[in-house]
Amino acid sequence: MTDFNEAWRSASPPGTKNGAPQEPLTPPAAEERITKLSAALEENERALVAAADAELDAQADLDNAEIKWRLAPECPQAGVVAGVRTTVDYVNAWVADKVTGERDALKVAKQQRKAAEAQRDRINRQLIAAQSLAKSVNATFGAVR
Repeated sequence: MTDFNEAWRSASPPGTKNGAPQEPLTPPAAEERITKLSAALEENERALVAAADAELDAQADLDNAEIKWRLAPECPQAGVVAGVRTTVDYVNAWVADKVTGERDALKVAKQQRKAAEAQRDRINRQLIAAQSLAKSVNATFGAVR
């Protein structure tokens, strides 16, 4: 848990640390913040790619499991057999009941991808703000790029 807390603290607004005022922002500090946010963004992009791959794998697993159960000998066939009517909806419900684990895994994978996307968006907004602050700090200190 300390890694998350440390990442959160390092992403606190410039000039504060956990709400307490700090030394004024300098050009090197502004550049360091941009570097940290850029590294966090790159790490997040790798996590997002991994989450998207996991989601695709989970979808493929669900599709394969549905096909496997539809072709299984114990799968009820739609139609009238021995005077008993079996509907397509009943067959679909039977298959859906057999693939609950795969469906749950897909839901988890989708939520992980969405969380990674939200994190990327948050880091992007912080990076834009940090770049704006760095430009202002550089102008204030008279730094020339």
